[in-house]
Parts: sequence; C-alpha cells; structure tokens
Amino acid sequence: MATDSTLRHYPEIILNHSLARKGFASDLCVLSERDCPRKGYFASTEIPALDMDRYERSRPGDNDKTCDAVIGVCDRRNNRISRTRLMLAELRMNYDNISNLSTTELIGKEKHTRDLLIDAGDSCAIDMHFCLVFKPARESEARSRVSRLKTENSGIDHWEAFSPDSFCNFIGYGVKDPYEPDQKTSDIVKRLADAAVSSDIRKIETEWNRARQHLTSCRQRYELEACRYMAENIKNTLDNFKSDNLKDDELLEFEILQEDIIAAIRRHLPAD
Repeated sequence: MATDSTLRHYPEIILNHSLARKGFASDLCVLSERDCPRKGYFASTEIPALDMDRYERSRPGDNDKTCDAVIGVCDRRNNRISRTRLMLAELRMNYDNISNLSTTELIGKEKHTRDLLIDAGDSCAIDMHFCLVFKPARESEARSRVSRLKTENSGIDHWEAFSPDSFCNFIGYGVKDPYEPDQKTSDIVKRLADAAVSSDIRKIETEWNRARQHLTSCRQRYELEACRYMAENIKNTLDNFKSDNLKDDELLEFEILQEDIIAAIRRHLPAD
C-alpha cells in the first residue's frame, strides 16, 4: 500500500463544508453505529464526516447509492499544512462474506459520491484514495480480496482496505507531529545562544531584543509552537550562561536583563 508519511486528519475542511452547514455533518462513530449498532467502531475517535447517504436521500428524484462518509485530510510537513482535501470512506464493518464484494456497485458508489461533492460547489480537492473499512477480523481477507480485484480492473488501483484502527493510522489521526522551527526562528535562537557564549552583555541585549520582537510576532500570529520552542531554548541559554568572567556592574546588568527575559517569556508563552 502506498502511504504518505505526512498524511494527516484535517477536520476543518468538513466543519466548513457547505453540506455540513446544510445539516449533513456527522462523524465516523455515529455513521458506523448506524450499520453496526453497539459494536463501538470509532468510539474513541472524533472524526467529523459528511453523511452522504442522508444527503442523497434529501435530494429530489430517484436516489443513487453513495459511499458512507467523506472525511477531511491534508499533508503536513515542517509545521505547514498543505493540500487540504476530502477523502471517501465506505464502512463495511458489517460485512462477513468478503467474496461478495461487488466491484460494479462500489465503482458506482464512488463515482456518484465524487460527482455530488463536485456539484456541491465548494471547490474542495478530493483525494484519490477510496477507503474500504472492514471489521478487524476481516481486514486481512479484505486486503487480499481488494488486491485481487485490482489485478482484474486497473481502474481501482486507488482502493485500499482497512480496519477502523488501521484506517485511523493511515490518516494520521491523533498523531502529534514534532515541531520543526523555520529558518528565521532557528537563526534567532542560535544568535542569542552564541551571544551568551561570548559573555558580551551588549551582544546579548541586542540579540534578545531581536528575539523578543520575533516572539511577539509569533504570538500575534498564534504560532504557539514557535513560542514554546523559543521559550524553551531561551531558558536553556539562560540556565547555561557562565557569569564568571563578568565584572560586578556587568553582572548586575545581566541579572536585570535576565529578569526582563523571563518576564517577557511568561507573557508570551501560551497556557497549556
């Protein structure tokens, strides 16, 4: 299975979608309970979804079959979110006879769902994957069955079979990505650390003023991870500062500067 290490669950695209505003928002736990009551699939998750079956039934005229749910995903790399998009999911946890999977039915469901999303007019990109979710005891068998179907029909190479847990892993649900500072933030922290090593009070003061401006800017843009990163590294710089070579007047200057830095960090550091 081809996976993207940066693929992440992105609920905002669902919460802001026009179909959600029209009342067709749900989540995977609720949708799975509809077909598999009291089984607890997705019970420990909060994955907003568009209820495509209910939306289709609300439309006039004859109704066609849709996939069960549409969720939101994105790519995340170096703290940046990109390629926000919708992803189709078909919930088959009530399926026991995997050999009865109908390629024709699923192709029709996928196509109609994609058409409905395009017609909704939100201009949201739609991920290529069509995700089929089975009960855990049938996951291995389902993957083998889907793999065989792919050899018979090259048009379904983008289909993937999962259990609820492996699907959550696939979309990166609940993953806490490590923070990686951008170049500017990294350079500012390093310059302050280098100034501290020099024991030059004027350099430390100059670099702290630069760092404080950047810290304030990050806080104003709600870049809270950057604030935490800067605060932690600046505190480490202060903790490791060697004051042995400072004269008495320089030591007093540094102590005043240190108090100013600590107070500023407390003002800017977001509460957890």
